[in-house]
Amino acid sequence: MAVHSWNAHPIPGPHKGVPADRMCENDQTSKIPLPALPTHADVVSQFEQLGGSLTPFPQFGKDPLHGKSELMDLRNTEFTRKYLDNNIFH
Repeated sequence: MAVHSWNAHPIPGPHKGVPADRMCENDQTSKIPLPALPTHADVVSQFEQLGGSLTPFPQFGKDPLHGKSELMDLRNTEFTRKYLDNNIFH
């Protein structure tokens, strides 16, 4: 995993150390509970209300699980368990 390998590599020089260790030592970060974050639709709406414009990306390819709701749910559950439940940035 790229983020993990970056956070685990030693940095030479005056601010030396491993980024993940230094972050824990300084502990100037905090976890944000997911319910506190706005939804994608809310963020887009707010951005556009402030005069911004976004170009939506066209759908890329076909979802091989399209129409198979049980498999889509399983994929989403596994993705969340693997990548979102564990804070990959800490």
